[in-house]
Amino acid sequence: MLIAIPTMDDKGLDSRISNHFGRAPFFTLVEVEGNTVKNVQVLRNHIVDHKPGDIPRYLMRRGVKTVVADGIGEKAIQHFERWGIRIIKNVTGTVREALKEHLKIEEH
Repeated sequence: MLIAIPTMDDKGLDSRISNHFGRAPFFTLVEVEGNTVKNVQVLRNHIVDHKPGDIPRYLMRRGVKTVVADGIGEKAIQHFERWGIRIIKNVTGTVREALKEHLKIEEH
């Protein structure tokens, strides 16, 4: 399963979660198998001037199945839900903390 988390920096699992989904400078993508982290990739958010749906479409095309975010707009949520992508919102801290607390995923 591929999880996308909007982040403030490029520190992998130690990246801080951005408080605004669409304005996040980076997206940290975490590939998990069962409850284990298999791969972490940080992508720069290159969609600075975006229309509603642009970022959700970009992440969906990369194979994202879950989005973990703090603040995220209703239009983005609607796009993700239409594509069957799970949203977990109001999450703060680091990527590592979010994975452990909200998804019970451990790094091995």
